[in-house]
Amino acid sequence: MGVGVALPPLNSNIRKAVLAPISRIRRLTLGHAGVWDLSPSVASDVRGLQPGTWTRPSRRWGSVTPVVLHRHPKRRGQCMEDLVAECCAHAGLPTPSEIVATTGAQFEGGADSREFSGIASRPHVHVVLAFDRAVRGPMLIGAGRYRGYGLCRPLESA
Repeated sequence: MGVGVALPPLNSNIRKAVLAPISRIRRLTLGHAGVWDLSPSVASDVRGLQPGTWTRPSRRWGSVTPVVLHRHPKRRGQCMEDLVAECCAHAGLPTPSEIVATTGAQFEGGADSREFSGIASRPHVHVVLAFDRAVRGPMLIGAGRYRGYGLCRPLESA
C-alpha cells in the first residue's frame, strides 16, 4: 500500500536533502518478506497514507507494530507497564496516565506481538497509552523505534 518515513523536525533545506535520496528508492529488499517495487506518489486517498493519520494530536494512542522493550522486567514488582513508561520517557514523551500492555494490536490487520522475532530476545508488546494531555505524532517508542517497531497511531482526536 505504501511506505512512510518519519523524520524529526528539520529546517527545510535539511529536510529536502534527506528526502531527495529517499524519493529515488525504487526497490526494497525485505528478506523473507520478499522484494517490493516502489513508485513515487505525492498524494493518496488511502487513510493509512495520510500524514494526519499518524500526526494528529490525541490523548490515546495504540501501537500498530509491537513495542520492543529495552530489557526484561527484573526488579521485584516491576511489570511490562513500567518498562513501557520508560520507553515513553526515553522517546521524550510525557509519562502516560494509563498503560495497557497486550499481545494484540488495536488495529485491524495488525499482527500479534508474538509473531515478531524482531530484536534479539527482548520482549515485544502492543500497547494502548493514555496521556493527561494531547500528544502530537508521529509516535515511535521502544528499542526498535528506528527499525519500524513501536509505531503508534492515535485512537481518537484531541
